[in-house]
Amino acid sequence: MSSKATKIVGGIVVLAAIGYGAYYYANQTANDVMIQKVNAYLVENKLQDKITWEKSEASVAGSGTFYNVIVKDENTESVIKLQKLHITKLEQSEDGGAAEFSFEGASDANGKSIFLKDFASAGGMDDSDLEDLGYDASLPLLNGEVKSNYSKKANDSSLFFKLNQEQVGDVSFDVKAIETNAFIDKALELKKLPEDQVDPSLLMGPLTTMKLSKLEVSFDDKGVLAKAKAAGGAQEIKAEECQFGLAMMGVSDQAEEFCKSVIAFADGSKKTIALKVNPAQPYPVINFMTLGQSGMPDFNKLVKDLNLTITN
Repeated sequence: MSSKATKIVGGIVVLAAIGYGAYYYANQTANDVMIQKVNAYLVENKLQDKITWEKSEASVAGSGTFYNVIVKDENTESVIKLQKLHITKLEQSEDGGAAEFSFEGASDANGKSIFLKDFASAGGMDDSDLEDLGYDASLPLLNGEVKSNYSKKANDSSLFFKLNQEQVGDVSFDVKAIETNAFIDKALELKKLPEDQVDPSLLMGPLTTMKLSKLEVSFDDKGVLAKAKAAGGAQEIKAEECQFGLAMMGVSDQAEEFCKSVIAFADGSKKTIALKVNPAQPYPVINFMTLGQSGMPDFNKLVKDLNLTITN
């Protein structure tokens, strides 16, 4: 190799080394910044003793990934493990805040999907109920994503989350509200108190000022209906019975449409069912809280006011 070629190759090697060093330094700096931001957030929210991780890495783009995360609840002595927690946004200031993250491999202390415990108990089920459906410790671990945002200037907030449980289904929840400053201010105020001094009822007053502008809840079946049918736990829904039940509640105008979607999901011809609320004008939360206090609620009017739909 000529001396000129040698110099060129040598120059490329040097530039590559410098580039790699700069890249490594930038990412290491980004990792340090992300850890500092996360630690500050945990301290601010009194979570520094409840969340730990084995290792972390971050990119110059601002995202960070934490591995083998452990979340402890001292009150219930429960433990949730996450194989991976990826944070793309974590901001908090006097003007508002935002968070976006996803997680993979959520399990309990024994390495089982938390669906087998936490979500089952929330739905009034226990291990034996799930076993009757054919679920056991081989169930894949839970994955999910969360996005939240609130703005003091706009006086609004939003929350979105999606949970993916293979062999069971995907559930998503998307809500947006306005006039939320009073509620968030009170929540942040209570957060500064010791846990044994927090009175959740103090949030009821500020909650009445909020207005709902959007709500969407959906479920994508990935096997739970088939298991329920095989176990004899899913009964056939008939159109006449469904519409009669809604009519007894006062829902008449949309009864046929609602039942059509429910039956299509229940019989397996459609894999998704979604409930959506998109009122023409943001709906006061206090209306939900006083529903039925003066007699039988007018559900037909409520459905129209909320612009409620049930679709596949």
